[in-house]
Amino acid sequence: MVSAGKGARRSIASRLRWSYLISSTLPLLIVGALLLVINLNSERAAVYRDQQASSARVARDISRYVTDLERQLENYALQVRPGADRAQLVETAQNVQARNFPNLIDLSVIDDAGNELLRVYRLQSMAEGDLRALGDDDGVRQALDQGATTFTPIRMGRDSRPTFLVTMPVRNDAGSVTGALRAEISAEPIARELRLATEAALSHAYLIELETGTVLLRDGRPQFTPPREMWRLLRSEQSAAEYLGARDEAVIGALTPVSDGEEGLSTGWAVVVERPSSDAFANVRRSALLLTSLVALVGVLALFWAFRQAQRFLRPLRALRAGAIALGDGHLNHRIVALGDDELGEVATAFNQMADHLEASLAELDQQNEQPR
Repeated sequence: MVSAGKGARRSIASRLRWSYLISSTLPLLIVGALLLVINLNSERAAVYRDQQASSARVARDISRYVTDLERQLENYALQVRPGADRAQLVETAQNVQARNFPNLIDLSVIDDAGNELLRVYRLQSMAEGDLRALGDDDGVRQALDQGATTFTPIRMGRDSRPTFLVTMPVRNDAGSVTGALRAEISAEPIARELRLATEAALSHAYLIELETGTVLLRDGRPQFTPPREMWRLLRSEQSAAEYLGARDEAVIGALTPVSDGEEGLSTGWAVVVERPSSDAFANVRRSALLLTSLVALVGVLALFWAFRQAQRFLRPLRALRAGAIALGDGHLNHRIVALGDDELGEVATAFNQMADHLEASLAELDQQNEQPR
């Protein structure tokens, strides 16, 4: 019987502890875990947005430079008309170059057959014998055949400085394409923007070809190597991803295409801004550690409270069991100390009353037995 009682007591204790655990501690832990996940996702999204904003800002500055030069070229193109005075066109081209010196390096006016009509290189007008046939140039063909403005990838020019070509159509008053303008433009201001963006923050900014991911301009810092996992960023729907970056370190990168600010024409380039993951997610990790510690602390306190409540419930049961055993062993004077004013207290009071009645009955029997017959 004693053994069965111990087994029942352990079973009740176990059930009580698990009941308190499930009803109080477990919900707190679940809510805490959900809050932790929500907070981490929110902070992670904020890091992504910051990177996207950084790349968009750099792309906007580069676009402003490109758009300003393109606008001046379009204004010049309006003066190129059949029968226009060649000397006047050369002088105007030199003025345009002078206003943008040294960024506008080479400017050519091309006829509808793809042959240069005039060319101004570094403020100098080229002789007619030095003019080129550019009918096979892809940009010239697209300008003449499709009326499209195109940008080439950035390459190193003749003076080992980065340049790119812009080719745009020349139209008459009726809107028909009658020729093309072809300009070689310095990419040094673009490289300078990338360096400024890199120096002003913990991020690294560089320029890539949007279609292939080929690096066009580096960030100006040492140990730069083209990222091997650029495809992750190029395929990302939100134009931001985590991958091994330009220095084979884990980064979060964001990409923004560079376009013409007015007409939205694509240059075929994109700005990539990378930030080491260890730095970008430092606040996220600190928040995760803090929230995890708080959740663990609340869980431990709740668990302590659950076991304490179970013990408070079991203590009266132990007293009742001890009283029952004492009565069974013949200790009729045994009483249970008041257990409170709840149901268990009422049981203890009933037990004591039962013990009083039992002791009185036995005392009466003993007295009757002692009387002479």
